[in-house]
Amino acid sequence: LRKPTHTVGAMSDDRTTCALISNYRWESSHSSPLYRCWWAIVAYVMVLALIVAAVCFGIPGTGIHGLVNKPEAGASGSASVAAGSAAGSDASARVASMPASVPSCPRGWTPTTWASWNGGNSLVCKAAGKSTFHVNVTAGSQSYSTDGATTSPTGGYVANFDGGASAIVAFAGSLTQLTASGVSTVNVTSQAWDNGSSSGFTAVPSGHVTACPSGSYPFSMSVWGNQWLFTCGADQSNGTSFVYNNGSTSDAGGGVLNMSGKFCGATMDAYSICQGAQVVTVSSIAHATTTTYPTQSSYLPGTGVTNAYGPQQASSDTDARTTMDAEIKQDTPLAGAYLVGQWTPQLSAKWDGVSWQGKTWSNQDIANQFRDFKQKYSTAMMLRSADWSTLGLSGHDWVTMVAGISFTNAADANRWCYAKGFDSDNCFAVQLGHGAPDQTMQKWTPGHFGD
Repeated sequence: LRKPTHTVGAMSDDRTTCALISNYRWESSHSSPLYRCWWAIVAYVMVLALIVAAVCFGIPGTGIHGLVNKPEAGASGSASVAAGSAAGSDASARVASMPASVPSCPRGWTPTTWASWNGGNSLVCKAAGKSTFHVNVTAGSQSYSTDGATTSPTGGYVANFDGGASAIVAFAGSLTQLTASGVSTVNVTSQAWDNGSSSGFTAVPSGHVTACPSGSYPFSMSVWGNQWLFTCGADQSNGTSFVYNNGSTSDAGGGVLNMSGKFCGATMDAYSICQGAQVVTVSSIAHATTTTYPTQSSYLPGTGVTNAYGPQQASSDTDARTTMDAEIKQDTPLAGAYLVGQWTPQLSAKWDGVSWQGKTWSNQDIANQFRDFKQKYSTAMMLRSADWSTLGLSGHDWVTMVAGISFTNAADANRWCYAKGFDSDNCFAVQLGHGAPDQTMQKWTPGHFGD
């Protein structure tokens, strides 16, 4: 090195500090100041290397790293042990009804369906210009997510995740079938939302629901009391298999036919079952009996989720009358369509002010008694007695409560009363009709059933 052509005050001799090292040019002399400051060269090279690494690969904690290595928006097919967070999402990524446990949609996506149940949730999002959907399903500590979900042949969504897991979201979000590690689980919930409207089943199945076989998708479902019917199908008009649970055991069936808007099939145990939007009819071929059950909650293709009216606790006599009128208005057409000519157990017949078994009954008492019946027997109906000539009740505004299930003979209806622990003064078989002879009711005694 030789000295710079300009001078820097008193620092122009051979003892010039290493801070001015950039002002020198290379020479072959090893007696130069730079040779004596070898550590400065090493430091200079290391700084240059770090700058190059930051540009090419990114250094954690630097702005360059975040810019160069930020993840792509909407990465699909990932599985993690934590539910998605709202980080990086915008206001449109959630709707007001979503519980905190349900994650937000990714930025640029908006919710179309969500559901939440004990231990899990599901979320479906859509984005402008995309033909696929974002689906996130959480079960326990596991969360599965993809941006590549598609619609199912039965009107829901199908999602395939990394690692072989998959999910089907159906029934306007009310049902999620998740398959992970070779195990399929079906979750039906009352807490759901779909395209701007509340969804969900007010009555959910008790016990384990068998998942749809491979190649089929959730098609329809009905729930009443502790019984339920679950059907799987190839598309929205073709049911292919079903499971009927009578409250204690499950019975499977094969093909399902569309018969005038009802879906009907036969089980292996010789039961014929037909499902409509509001009732399920179960016929025993072996015993030649038919029972009709009004449903509490159901889903049929083209109909959507249907939930029956549920009576509330009456807080006053006026509220009680309003509650009773609403129930009668709902139940009368159902009884006319499915109970006329059949036998059904009568549970009670009373009017406001009647004295019965040491008590004077008010509208509030009557409404609350029906509420209790409805909680025990989901098919229970309330009818205005004067609308049915076969009940033979006149002179007052009588209200009749019936079990709502139908039998082909009076003996089976009375056997139901006996099996449920009623006495013969409060529960017995009646046949609903118009213009038929009065008082078609048939009483019973325990001796009729072998006691």
